[in-house]
Amino acid sequence: TKHAILSTGLKEKLNIKTGSEVTVVSPTLIGGINAMDLNVTGIFSTGFSDVDNGTIYLPLPDAQKILDSNLVDKQNIGNKFRFTGQRLERFS
Repeated sequence: TKHAILSTGLKEKLNIKTGSEVTVVSPTLIGGINAMDLNVTGIFSTGFSDVDNGTIYLPLPDAQKILDSNLVDKQNIGNKFRFTGQRLERFS
């Protein structure tokens, strides 16, 4: 099962808890669109609103798959999201 750890801000915006499933939708690095269903396995808070309001951490291989690139070498791939129900949609 694919998993992710969400910031407290995303938890509140999506009204979810540990064990919930979210769908991450993201543009690929070559202009396509990918999606992945993820099980929320944890919630975190840093005390910094920029991080806490829109960050999701997932295993690096999953981030590479969503972005359709093995050039991705950091897990924090961005923090701009739109919210629709249980769906996270990353945009640039």
